[in-house]
Amino acid sequence: MISFVRDYISTQIVSVDPRLEQWTDAFNIENIPSTIYDNAYHIFYSVPTMDKEQGLVDLSISSTITLFFKANRDVQTIFDTAMDTGNSVAIALMNVHNIQEYNTVNDLQNYIISVDVNSVLPTNPDSNDNRVIITLDADINIKQSIC
Repeated sequence: MISFVRDYISTQIVSVDPRLEQWTDAFNIENIPSTIYDNAYHIFYSVPTMDKEQGLVDLSISSTITLFFKANRDVQTIFDTAMDTGNSVAIALMNVHNIQEYNTVNDLQNYIISVDVNSVLPTNPDSNDNRVIITLDADINIKQSIC
């Protein structure tokens, strides 16, 4: 189920910007090498909440999606690009057509009901003017068949 959600999120991120590469460390985003810091992303999940009803489990998963960008000279341009990318990822994740299309071509035991992106926040780590981090907080609602 988590890999199903991760694949959906990754599919939408790459559809917005194919240059983005996933950093697959499960927890730590502090050790991303500088060679891939530009145009990288990381996905982290909280513990899902579950409700059972008539052969289905409703799952709600909170996810933090972090996008990493690096500027060489023009920090304002990379900031604008990073924010535009973050907002485009949020829209792609919440797009009902994208959710329906993904559900149609993938695992029939799991299906995404909705994705709500609650925030798209820019930060500048360690006061390094050349790096911009965009953090998206999202809630993903899934139904999973248990029959």
